[in-house]
Amino acid sequence: LELCEPLAVCLTDVDGPSLDFLKKNLLRNQIQGNVVQLDWSTFDYKSFTFKPDVIVASDVIYDYEPTRYLVQVLEQILKSSTTKAIICLKERGVETIGWFLLLLEKAGLRCLDILSQATPNRIFHYDPARMHLLLIEDDV
Repeated sequence: LELCEPLAVCLTDVDGPSLDFLKKNLLRNQIQGNVVQLDWSTFDYKSFTFKPDVIVASDVIYDYEPTRYLVQVLEQILKSSTTKAIICLKERGVETIGWFLLLLEKAGLRCLDILSQATPNRIFHYDPARMHLLLIEDDV
């Protein structure tokens, strides 16, 4: 985050222990920011006070129901602003990522797998068949 020099940082999660961890992480890394409880199943963009330029998420696709709610959140934010999302996923099951991509398409969101176009390097070790770095934006 330091290299990006963001104007504001907002970290979110749904439960107490994770929120406490995020607060400690901000302090440990000396980053100014807010930690906000965010439940995807009840999210309403109109009442959400933080309006992000970029959403960064990692390892958030693991089950069908939460995936559906995540796509609803992304749809509300990306269709109402110029926000882009970058999501890193490890393939746990082909069905879940396929489900996620299908829901994105149905929501009218464009998705580009950046890693599928990257030249392999020796700095970051990952299995390109199982890792996905997705750039998601409104498909207008």
